[in-house]
Amino acid sequence: MPKRSYTLEELRLNKIQAEQLLSPTDETLSGVRTGLQAAGLAGLTALAYGAHLQIEQLLSVVLGILFVFTADQARMLPGGRQHHICYPVQAFA
Repeated sequence: MPKRSYTLEELRLNKIQAEQLLSPTDETLSGVRTGLQAAGLAGLTALAYGAHLQIEQLLSVVLGILFVFTADQARMLPGGRQHHICYPVQAFA
């Protein structure tokens, strides 16, 4: 039997909630990311204070770090945050 796509009306008739078929958003690493950002800011502040950096040196360090993080984000998640992808519901009829 060939696969077919269900319409929203057919899903409603079968008491299937279409929004439950979407992939959930993964927020597992958001707390870790926030902690690492705070640690990085504290480390940068300690570096600037301890090494007596000039404002130009501090700015170049910050811009270098931003470049690395931006390049990493562009490589890992093209277009920003991952979006939900809705695939049609397939079934054997």
